Amino acid sequence: MQAWGEFKLQKVTGATIYQAIDAGHAKTVEKNRRYIRAVIDVLLYTTCQTFAQRGHREGDESGNRGNFLELLNMLAKYDHSVAKKVNGSGNAKHTHHDVQNELFEIMAGMIRKEISDEVKQAEHFAIMVDETKDVAKKEQNSIVVRYLHDQELHEEFLDFTPAEGLDAESLLQKIKETLAKCKIGHNTCVG
Repeated sequence: MQAWGEFKLQKVTGATIYQAIDAGHAKTVEKNRRYIRAVIDVLLYTTCQTFAQRGHREGDESGNRGNFLELLNMLAKYDHSVAKKVNGSGNAKHTHHDVQNELFEIMAGMIRKEISDEVKQAEHFAIMVDETKDVAKKEQNSIVVRYLHDQELHEEFLDFTPAEGLDAESLLQKIKETLAKCKIGHNTCVG
């Protein structure tokens, strides 16, 4: 009877079971995209405002689970598809710090590409390198490029790299690696 009912429905509507499955899949993909956009927007907001992402205790019983989770929960109050993921029992919430770090790496890559494109248009650029110790007392190099784009001077941070040595050869190697990572040719560097 069920098969006959489906056959009759198919004759009337012209729809097939594959089209129904396809439509359901497309709807699921759209919901997932909407949710991941919310996660990315929360990460961008908290980062641009220089808020800490994580809380000390992030369990459900905690009064303050951290800026990222609290803001995502606030968004869930106004968006049903976000609420279903955040409050649901599934495992694809994308709130783990490893996922956040992966999303940060993707966003950083997009920013580096934009900087790289601007540096290539500028014809010439200069590099500024500074060394400092991080919290773990390890030497870090920060690498910044300086260039002219649209008649304005830009200074843009490229990367932190661990300093394996503070001699000229070690610094030059790290600079070349960073420029290669950002797809910036070192031939047009003037300073």
